[in-house]
Amino acid sequence: MRNGTLILQGFTHLTGASFGFSGSVSGEVVFNTGMTGYVESLTDPSYAGQIRVLAYPLIGNYGVPTPETTAELPEPFESDRIHIVGLIVTDYEEAFLKALLSAGFVLPRKNILLSTGPFDSKARFLPVSKRLQDRGFRLYATRVTADFMQYHDIRAEVLRWPLESRKPNIITYIEKKKLDLIINIPKSIEEDDLTNDYIVRRKAVDFNIPLITNLQFAERFIEAMLHLKEENLLVKSWDEY
Repeated sequence: MRNGTLILQGFTHLTGASFGFSGSVSGEVVFNTGMTGYVESLTDPSYAGQIRVLAYPLIGNYGVPTPETTAELPEPFESDRIHIVGLIVTDYEEAFLKALLSAGFVLPRKNILLSTGPFDSKARFLPVSKRLQDRGFRLYATRVTADFMQYHDIRAEVLRWPLESRKPNIITYIEKKKLDLIINIPKSIEEDDLTNDYIVRRKAVDFNIPLITNLQFAERFIEAMLHLKEENLLVKSWDEY
């Protein structure tokens, strides 16, 4: 994440970390103390152009509703897009991990499988892979991803795709519960690639192995996981926030 600064009227400067959109915005800072309904309020046109502060500490823990529609709008969204220009939270990484843990996501202890998609995604994920290696995680990767990582001095043991029918194979490692986390970023729309991805994801779900399929989500998750320890993610009283 990048460094960010909130400049209030009177030129009070508040520094923190910036995530999401990269750039400068301006707007009125407003507070919302609702315990639920953040999805609805983020898409509420009455917040248009405002910088919103969420005061309730567990925002995000109940997820995002399914995209069922009524009158051509997803329920329970108020409109088809987010209207605020900025969002202020206490601790992005803590909130991110607590939301995942509350939904049953398990943090990896040792073994992580990486299949990081097309070339630009592989290059973007290299710093994260290096941090995982430096922290002592054992990295496995599909062949092309492993070759790319090893070219950049990051160790990874090759696991074969399901359709390769060669050992060691990803499916065997999933079935034997040898993997703690699978990061599987889509590579292409070629039939073999789509089939391999589907089999890996289906097996991961069947054997209850945490699965991430979005590159930005994977980056945020690894950054948060390496920054915070699970034992420090304590349940706090309202007054402690």
